Amino acid sequence: MSNYVIYRLPDKDQCVYMSSQSQPVALNSVVDLNGREGFVITPFAPSDENPVLLLVPDHTEIVKIRMGKDSVSGNRDAVSSSKACDVSSERDAYQKVFKVFHDQLEADEFEKIVLARRSRRYMEMAPVPEDLFQKACLRYPHLFVALVSTEQSGTWLMATPEILLNGNGKVWQTMALAGTMKSVSEVLPDQINPESVENVDAMLEHKNGSLRNILWTKKNVHEQYLVADYIEKCIRRFSNHLERTLPYTIRAADLLHLKSDFRFTLQGQDHLGELLDALYPTPAVCGLPKEKARRFILNNECFPRRYYSGFQGPLSFQGETHLYVALRCMQITDRYCDLYAGGGLLKDSHCEDEWLETEAKLGTMERLL
Repeated sequence: MSNYVIYRLPDKDQCVYMSSQSQPVALNSVVDLNGREGFVITPFAPSDENPVLLLVPDHTEIVKIRMGKDSVSGNRDAVSSSKACDVSSERDAYQKVFKVFHDQLEADEFEKIVLARRSRRYMEMAPVPEDLFQKACLRYPHLFVALVSTEQSGTWLMATPEILLNGNGKVWQTMALAGTMKSVSEVLPDQINPESVENVDAMLEHKNGSLRNILWTKKNVHEQYLVADYIEKCIRRFSNHLERTLPYTIRAADLLHLKSDFRFTLQGQDHLGELLDALYPTPAVCGLPKEKARRFILNNECFPRRYYSGFQGPLSFQGETHLYVALRCMQITDRYCDLYAGGGLLKDSHCEDEWLETEAKLGTMERLL
């Protein structure tokens, strides 16, 4: 099996293709990324079976995104139709695990914890990963899109809005992204309670006037602040200069999220692995307290997350780092595609609301099939 990655940064009309005749370097920990360069493929929880992988390319080239109706080879049948697993059994399993997770929140074991789903789609024909990548680039121009294929990891496609770490020198960026609802045109009036938001409206206005006056529930606002406060504490261990914005609304594909931006400085890049280890996995994909939540997730979710909710991207490659959290992703095989999505649970979370949120998130990848 060849080892390669293709990625497209947000709002770019070209992608980067990397390949290597050698296997990626397998690392035990994110800390081991200190001083290294290449394309990083990181799982939710590093292990012997799912290590941190660093692909050091033998070959790199810039490739234009194919545009227009024929951008996917052949025609609309180039990606075969799919058939979902039994949705009712998926839902039953989710409800049972939701109760296990929510009981822990009620007992004050966690401030927040993330419950994820895996939903399998059986394919009539073997999907072509490169075609799915092209479709994702065209459908989601403002997201980071990456296709990774290695012998150790298998083949994964993601289209994500969440930066874990971006930078090319002393100035760096990250974000807190939490809170989810469908885009304005799809939200029913009774899904948003204006009285539940109190006086935070002004803080949740996007600079783009089309997203002004979006009203968020207290649950979503509180979840976003938990994530943002955690990230700020992590960064202050490594930086003396940090700027954090108030939360505002952004659109990512067909969903809306709450986002806070962080800009900070670092004295050199020798300790990027340690910074990444502190940041990841963020409360947006794990929980608080972090390591306790990660252990609980590993022991109680119905499936291994593997490389879902880890992170991917170029690290110190040609002087730039662009690492993104693997939020909307799927694993591609010859017979099926496994789609992944999750949602953050708080004490006031309701099972039906969380199920619908995961359904909306799964749609990002499902629309490509």
